[in-house]
Amino acid sequence: MRRIKVRVLENKKLHARIYRLRLLPEVDIPLQPGQFFMIHIKNSSGRFLFGRPFSICNWWELGWEIMYQIIGYGTQSLSKKKPGDILTIYGPMGKPYPPPPQEKTILLLSGGVGIASLYPYHRFYATQGYDIIHIYGARSRDHLVYAQHLEHLPGTTYIVTDDGSSGRKGTVLDLLKEIFPAIHDKLGMIIQCGPLPMMKALACYIREQNFSIPFFSSMEIRMACGYGVCRGCAVPLAGNKRKKYAMVCVDGPALPSHHIQWENVIV
Repeated sequence: MRRIKVRVLENKKLHARIYRLRLLPEVDIPLQPGQFFMIHIKNSSGRFLFGRPFSICNWWELGWEIMYQIIGYGTQSLSKKKPGDILTIYGPMGKPYPPPPQEKTILLLSGGVGIASLYPYHRFYATQGYDIIHIYGARSRDHLVYAQHLEHLPGTTYIVTDDGSSGRKGTVLDLLKEIFPAIHDKLGMIIQCGPLPMMKALACYIREQNFSIPFFSSMEIRMACGYGVCRGCAVPLAGNKRKKYAMVCVDGPALPSHHIQWENVIV
């Protein structure tokens, strides 16, 4: 983990509450899909708030890209940052997503801004020749802020919206139930990221299918420190007498779904 200064290049509103933040780091740092950074933001009195965790959803030679949604005071303050402002971030934190098995299809399940975490995984492995199936769901067309990016990547992408304004009408779970019987034999790994109610429903469905391949849930949990001290991101584990909780910041963010005690995860 490193303390890094980054310069804001762009902070663009994509939707009423969704923004795209482009940053220029002071040093070049190797990035891997699944890891995240803690951004520390000053409030109106000039004091730093607790850090907020964000995935780097895209990166290139001249910068990084973060997508975020205004939820509370911290992200509201972040939305007011302008080009030229300097931010302090810490990272990279967390464990990278596991590599997929050879000659098997990877199923990615994204909901809302959860696409920010899974898009770089899709891009990285699809460009290496892996077969990717990606279901990307959101409330409406306006919330599908990365749909055009996915269209340019190899693999099969399904778009679903709650109101039917883009792609198929329904949820990620609805579409998964439709295609799962035809694809489950060729799957080698599943990774999901999105709102907790969506991930809980998907995890319960896949568990009901008695499906035993690696299945990971990238948990979007609030945390204060990012390195396991505050215990704010604890997730209850099932069937583990020696370890009752996993810390998303150090054990994740992607945790084996069958290890999570979903009935006790607060959604």
